[in-house]
Amino acid sequence: MRPVSRRLLHTWSPRIAAALVALALATFSLDALSEGPRAVLLHLAPALFVMLAIGIAWQHEWIGAVVFAGLALAYAVMARRHIDWIVVIAIPLLIVGVLYHLAWLHTKRVRAAVAMPG
Repeated sequence: MRPVSRRLLHTWSPRIAAALVALALATFSLDALSEGPRAVLLHLAPALFVMLAIGIAWQHEWIGAVVFAGLALAYAVMARRHIDWIVVIAIPLLIVGVLYHLAWLHTKRVRAAVAMPG
């Protein structure tokens, strides 16, 4: 794979995957439309939190790795009796965390190579 395409893959895959997770979480709030705007906002909170995490992780991939893996673990513990919920919500969050970790490792490797004299 060419270096430019690898850089683009490592840079954009966690961001796009996280945005898709936020979009999926936001669709879960649609069932609260009949309950009023306050309920919709409450159901949108997880998606808004994921969007906040994307904003923070935009410049600091390692924070994205920690936050998304932590969210996956926290949700898995909270929903431990509902394996299907864990599969739908926690596993995508964990995948995003892994993607951010890989992006961070790639960025770290590229910066080390640029800083190397010679």
